[in-house]
Amino acid sequence: YILRVWTPWLSKGALPSSRAFLDRMPQPDDWRFMELRFLQALYERRFDLAVDTTSPWADRWMRTWVLARPAVLLEAQAWRLAGDRRRAEAAFDASPSLLGVEVRTNPHDGGLRRSLGIAYAGLGRKADALREARRALELMPFATGFNTSVVREDVALIATMVGESDLAIRELQTLLSTPAHFSEQLLRLDPRWDPLRADARFQQLGRMVE
Repeated sequence: YILRVWTPWLSKGALPSSRAFLDRMPQPDDWRFMELRFLQALYERRFDLAVDTTSPWADRWMRTWVLARPAVLLEAQAWRLAGDRRRAEAAFDASPSLLGVEVRTNPHDGGLRRSLGIAYAGLGRKADALREARRALELMPFATGFNTSVVREDVALIATMVGESDLAIRELQTLLSTPAHFSEQLLRLDPRWDPLRADARFQQLGRMVE
């Protein structure tokens, strides 16, 4: 199911085909399926729908061995993109206390560090956000590969959110030049990269894979 949705996004940026499949797909109580629906709504720029998708997960977590993220961080990003600053800040503010406890217990968990960085970026705490981004890069287990790509994508997102375009574009260049669960089509779809679109260096990124 997951690959059937991701493949149209990665290969062609084809939202109608992924939407058609999502609408037919079962809806198990699993964060990976919630995330698919969230991303589809985000790529369609239907931010209210993205929020609705995450609402049942407000007090739950998304976890793998490379990811540790309160689901409320997705809701916060959707509110931010929708331009609702008050709700976005409230959602971002819910994360540092949750993450802080776990980071103190597991200081070498890069997934926690990246999530904390996104929360700090959403709250405008630039220095704290960049510190966590740097720490996440230091904790990467490998130089390249899928598990590294999720780290670099989060670091690029943190940098974008706090206005550090140089760092964001450098990480995106690496993502597109090495094997990764990422593509030029995702750059075009995802509104989280909108702050970079006027930058000539960002506009050149697509040409790297032509």
